[in-house]
Amino acid sequence: MRITNNTIVSQSLSGLQANMAALLKVSQQVSTGNRLTAASDDPTAATQIMSASGSLRAIDQYSANVTQANSRVSAEDTALQQITDLLTRAKELGVAQSGSTATADTRTTANAEIQQIFQQILRPLDLDLDERDRVRRTVHHVVLCVSGSIKRQIQVEPSKCINRRV
Repeated sequence: MRITNNTIVSQSLSGLQANMAALLKVSQQVSTGNRLTAASDDPTAATQIMSASGSLRAIDQYSANVTQANSRVSAEDTALQQITDLLTRAKELGVAQSGSTATADTRTTANAEIQQIFQQILRPLDLDLDERDRVRRTVHHVVLCVSGSIKRQIQVEPSKCINRRV
């Protein structure tokens, strides 16, 4: 079999080109720091990389969700503490007005303060109008209004009271 110079040169050039392509690929990997430049370089590794990348994105999202939830819980905790303080004050007013030393004037003043407390309670709840109306009706059931010195009434609506015996 006869090997011509053309065959030798062509095989040498082909080998040289393959070596140059491999050198270029390795150079690219070193400069970018990535072992894979295309998914076709190693399909199994590419699949693992995409899976790990998806997992990292999910972890980042979970972290953002936890941060947001912590912020929300902190805000709700603050609102509940404010409401607790306001309800404690309302209880103090109710206890003070339940004694025999309370007069119609002091009860009227206490009622006005309880109404203000009620408005302050609604503020941190951030309720829409329908919810606020429902809470207002519920709270009116427990707000006492005084008519005279002997009778007590329970206010069920802003303009409607039910008589109760003392």
